[in-house]
Amino acid sequence: MNAGDVEALVSLVGRMGAIQALACSEIVKADDLRRFARTLDIPIASKMPKKELARQIVRRVDRRIEKSVAELQALDRKQIIRYLDSTGCDADELRDLLEHARLPVQARMSRSELLNFAAIEISSLGMFERLATERAVGVRDVAADKQITRN
Repeated sequence: MNAGDVEALVSLVGRMGAIQALACSEIVKADDLRRFARTLDIPIASKMPKKELARQIVRRVDRRIEKSVAELQALDRKQIIRYLDSTGCDADELRDLLEHARLPVQARMSRSELLNFAAIEISSLGMFERLATERAVGVRDVAADKQITRN
């Protein structure tokens, strides 16, 4: 099994179908999924059920959000919503993105609520980071100016 096999399966039957197919397959055993998960650097528990292994593998291989949190922080709220919506990512992938950004999220939020929440929070983080950087540069410039005038 390789990533191409999983991608082909997802393109044929969708994410949920691929998860179900791998979980119910009599050809692909749980040990096969564990080995493949390790090659993808997916953390797995020793007693992880086959369906959960399949879910983790499909989610990793079929990742749709390609931009990092840092790249998203450079965008404004509307641009983030447009980008995330255009990827076709699901609610689980949005939750993963928010978790990666260390932003707590309610488990019962819909995809559209998650899109809006992610856009607001990530664009705000980017704005605060830009302000902090500008302020730090300004403080260094003032300190450098004071040093020059002393000499």
